Amino acid sequence: MERSWFKHRIILIYTIISLVILNSIYGVSKSVIDELFHVEQGLDYCYGFFQKWNPKITTLPGLYLLTLLTPRCSLFNLRMIPLICSIINFYLIYGIRLMLIDDKNDRGRLKVLIDTMSLAVLPPLYFFSFVYYTDVPSMTTILLTLYFSLKEKYQISSIFGFFSVVMRQTNIVWVAGIFGTNVINDMIKEVYPKLKLEDSTFSQFLFSIKTHLKEPRRLLKLILQTVRKYYGYILVVIAFLVFLVKNGSIVVGDKTAHPATLHLPQALYFSLFTLIFGFSLWFPEVWTFIKQVRNKRFIISIILIAILMAVIIRFNTIVHPYLLADNRHYTFYVWNRLHGRNEYMRYLLIPVYVFGMNVICKSLHGSIGFKLLYIISTLLTFCLQGLIEVRYFLVPFIILRLFRKDVVKKWTFIEFLINVLLNYVTIKIFHTIEIKWPDFDDPQRIIW
Repeated sequence: MERSWFKHRIILIYTIISLVILNSIYGVSKSVIDELFHVEQGLDYCYGFFQKWNPKITTLPGLYLLTLLTPRCSLFNLRMIPLICSIINFYLIYGIRLMLIDDKNDRGRLKVLIDTMSLAVLPPLYFFSFVYYTDVPSMTTILLTLYFSLKEKYQISSIFGFFSVVMRQTNIVWVAGIFGTNVINDMIKEVYPKLKLEDSTFSQFLFSIKTHLKEPRRLLKLILQTVRKYYGYILVVIAFLVFLVKNGSIVVGDKTAHPATLHLPQALYFSLFTLIFGFSLWFPEVWTFIKQVRNKRFIISIILIAILMAVIIRFNTIVHPYLLADNRHYTFYVWNRLHGRNEYMRYLLIPVYVFGMNVICKSLHGSIGFKLLYIISTLLTFCLQGLIEVRYFLVPFIILRLFRKDVVKKWTFIEFLINVLLNYVTIKIFHTIEIKWPDFDDPQRIIW
């Protein structure tokens, strides 16, 4: 039976092991790829040199502002920031999952704890707990925004939403998504007061829009209520739009490296990411999917989707120069030894993409407002990015997992063990494989 002390013991073990890993990574590497820019900027902020800015940095200074909380300016202390955030994320994931499940007894809490353990050691996210990057603190601010929104403390939520955008500009899509979900939920509840939001449908959503458009008083009431309840989110969105107009781009610093580019195959890569790191999501669906294949309509749907995917792959596959040049990322090896070596391999993976998309759709639960805004926010997160980065998939994957409905303990625990094994392998590779780059005195190492 799960008790509060058991959860805290698990977190204590997680913290001790993570500190050991942090110390070992610190011992073999003092600069991990983009840390070259982040650490220099972080130390400048730590010492109070706020006017200095490295033009190679493309994000707002949220990460560097966190350095003001460190007791001493050093690389080790800077790397402690993401680790502390990862521990906070453990608590937040557990708290959010607990809010979203119906079964809140000891058995349900144990399922949530196992699910949280698996997400806490999600390999691409967990590794960045040990280096001075924005990913883990960015996840913390998004989780805090979502947590307080679910608690209906919308102004506190919007404050963390603002910090999430300062941490990473693309987080605006999730802040707007949380805001939009609440507005849609309010609109549907106004028309269907007795309806459980989890049971709401797309047709009810459309009918609610029509009803409000036909009745000006009801529409005005909704607008005034939205401004009164969610003015914090509105201010964040307005502030971001002002920044966008004045900056001329969502990117700060080097705008040429990451221009906004329509890149639809990213959605296919996300489905693959979901299958690789979501064993507990896809394994229970295998037999169901096989049985559905016997249905003629289902087969026709699969064929049409597969054709659409083939068209997207053929005409919208983008190969970013960084993907071909930077051999310090796993994506470099996957692309150059799999996708890049044989163009037909891109099409051979279509059945995997189809199954992955099916798993994502089956795993997506919540109100119709959440489902719609999740899809929009997810696509905006990575389908405008030319570079393939597994880190772009972290927030969509975590949120998908937070809103999952059923958790089977044995499959989730196996997933946890798989994630632990992957972390062991990737950290071992980081420690043992050295890559010589002419521009760096220290050997470079492979990361996600």
